[in-house]
Amino acid sequence: MSFFKKFGLVTSLILMAAGAVLFVFREQVISILGIAVGLIILVIGAYDIISSLVFWKRGGQLPELIAGIIMAASGGYLMMNSDITVFITGCIIGVVAFIAGIDRFRDAFLLFREHVNGGYAVFSGIVHIAFGVLMCLVPQKGVAALVLLIGIYLIIWGILMLVSVIKFKDLRY
Repeated sequence: MSFFKKFGLVTSLILMAAGAVLFVFREQVISILGIAVGLIILVIGAYDIISSLVFWKRGGQLPELIAGIIMAASGGYLMMNSDITVFITGCIIGVVAFIAGIDRFRDAFLLFREHVNGGYAVFSGIVHIAFGVLMCLVPQKGVAALVLLIGIYLIIWGILMLVSVIKFKDLRY
């Protein structure tokens, strides 16, 4: 078996395993991601605290110390309350989708002004805005649905890659 077939086989199995984990354990994955975000913010805050104390004699380190304390405290809080991180993430995704929808309506307006059919842009804008509003109304469930869809996608991708590895002959250069 060639290197490429082995690589494709291993990659397809990793994709399917990752997809299965996201599909089956999505709530736990979401909680772990929320904790990880809090941990990252806590570590950045701790770094700022240590950095400001090490270089205290140079002066001007008080703002960095205060920012570090706030970030470390925020990170610790988010680690203990990962639902808040998931909520904020869902709301950010919703706001970005809403803004993208407004942008699609602007594109449609420009197309219509040039006497070009912009119906697809209007449809896209409606979908984006509806998705954005839905994500902002139920952000935790929206994030859970996205994780579920990503899990399904990874499983399908892994299966398709596995079929490709089995079906296609070795490439010889």
